[in-house]
Amino acid sequence: MITAESIGGRIEFDGQTISITRIHHLVKSVLGDQTLIPVGQCGSIEWAEPHWYKPGHIRFAVGGSQAGAMPTDAARDRNAVQFGKKQRKDFLAVRDMVQASIASR
Repeated sequence: MITAESIGGRIEFDGQTISITRIHHLVKSVLGDQTLIPVGQCGSIEWAEPHWYKPGHIRFAVGGSQAGAMPTDAARDRNAVQFGKKQRKDFLAVRDMVQASIASR
């Protein structure tokens, strides 16, 4: 299992399921406590690098849609987690593992 955590939430990937758990109470109040995404339902991954003025994010497109086509802001998307520069390496590792799992299907 691989894990990445930021104030936006925690992502755990066990090779089969992407689990997004909200940690901060304000984020929970908007997006709920948890989202589970079977990797077989993940069509693509949207990645945005963090900058000094804006957090990065990882977003999972579910149901074969393209992540870039989603109109919702990542901060309000149940299938996305925002992160800062300090957490970038951990989220990049999650992204790479999920992408490899998607490609092998």
